[in-house]
Amino acid sequence: HTTANMPLQFLSGNESSAYEQLREGTLNYVLYEISPADKERLIVQDKGAVGADAVLSHVKAKMDVTKVQFATIRIATGDELSKRAKFVLVKWVGERVSPLKRGAAMGYNNDLPNLFQGINVEWQAAEPGDFDEAAIMDKVVKSMGANYGNVSYITPGSGASGSRAGPSASAAAAAPPAAAPAPKPLAAPAPAPAPAPAP
Repeated sequence: HTTANMPLQFLSGNESSAYEQLREGTLNYVLYEISPADKERLIVQDKGAVGADAVLSHVKAKMDVTKVQFATIRIATGDELSKRAKFVLVKWVGERVSPLKRGAAMGYNNDLPNLFQGINVEWQAAEPGDFDEAAIMDKVVKSMGANYGNVSYITPGSGASGSRAGPSASAAAAAPPAAAPAPKPLAAPAPAPAPAPAP
């Protein structure tokens, strides 16, 4: 059969199940790669639940400059007012990937929203320097739709959390400058006292 125009799909239920576990919070990352046997199928390369403040660096270390990979990452963030989960998709086309595979990877972009629904932040990278953890977190903070000063990470399956106050978070937390008080109107001069009556 031909796969010329077939959309990118999960190889089996294991791949879709892993993404569901990520959405539910059982996992906080799932790393996919193209199946060596079928360039139109995604397989799970790795998955897990690691320390929330280390998940981005953990996934970054698993990226391969010779592969096309897709990392889905759950980041539970918020402050004392709100806790919520945001989902990051890192589209990795390694700098040593062949031109043919690189071209095929560009064609996958239209299929990714169907496979990975509910993604809040997308990030493109080709080598470790592109995988900028601070910049990714800044995009996550901005995707919350509100300004948060103290962003905490929540590790799946535990109450452990860390905190982050990056450049964007600090700027968001800064209170706007207070408006200068309006000048008070000048008071009218007091009337001169009436002369005392003659004795």
